[in-house]
Amino acid sequence: MVKTKTVAIVTGHGGHLGTGHIQRAVSIAWYLNSMPGVKSFILAPEPSGLFNEEILQLFVSPEIISPDIIIRDMRDSTVEEMRDLQRISKVLALDDIGEGRNVADWCVDLLPNPVLGSGNDFDFQQRHFIFGYNFISSISEQQDINTGRTIDVMLYCGNDPDREYLEKLLGLLPGNITCAVAAGEKSYIVKGGKRQVLRNSSYGDLLFSSKVVVTHFGLLVYEALLSGAGVITINPSEYHSELAQYIAEKSDVKNLGTSDSFSEKLFRETLDTMLNADTIARVNPEEMYRQVVQNLERFSNYMLNLIE
Repeated sequence: MVKTKTVAIVTGHGGHLGTGHIQRAVSIAWYLNSMPGVKSFILAPEPSGLFNEEILQLFVSPEIISPDIIIRDMRDSTVEEMRDLQRISKVLALDDIGEGRNVADWCVDLLPNPVLGSGNDFDFQQRHFIFGYNFISSISEQQDINTGRTIDVMLYCGNDPDREYLEKLLGLLPGNITCAVAAGEKSYIVKGGKRQVLRNSSYGDLLFSSKVVVTHFGLLVYEALLSGAGVITINPSEYHSELAQYIAEKSDVKNLGTSDSFSEKLFRETLDTMLNADTIARVNPEEMYRQVVQNLERFSNYMLNLIE
């Protein structure tokens, strides 16, 4: 009998981590558990309000698992943190730029790594990139993404955005457009100057209905590109802006720098150009879903081959 391979994913969410790491971890665990002879769990606090009960079953206590490999997806590791994990199992450091990366058993970059600079393997990153679980779920529910772009701009400044910064961005938008502010359970839409709470629209519904997405570097940039929306990035730090610039040089993303230094004039001009483009990219939900699952398959096989 072939022994089941067990994969633990160590990650987190909230604060400086945001929700991207936990979304990606769930995607990986969800796909691994669909593979024969593989079992995967997530070692992280359960995120409130992000996933359904079935997905929450993936979150377990560290005491009840002895994995064959640990995937650590939390960026800035220390040597001590990495050594602690290695007392349990071998570790694959995912998109890690901390000191612990140097002592991990393996490391892999699916996002641009500013330390590597020109050494980034963009082809590998694109073919193995992991999209967020809620985005993947949204794709499977879409029948036709080529129509119904009823939202001009989707703003995403995090689940708990800085109010002053958000109001600044809203003030820079033309008064005649429809704007959705994606902020988890606090999401709302602005139309004709009036705000209305969005209680039943999912993150995917907003994304697939939007012509332009204004956000910072993160999974949403890749998801918006795949969905055919225009993308403008304004980032919370120079570090995030540097990452966004890597993507901008390889795609149609327009990176405007950081939230405390971006040009308001350039923002208005860039947004106007995108909103008045002659065509909106046509995308096929089935093709999108096929692509994200193929990426998961490639990453999973790459990772599992490490422990054969």
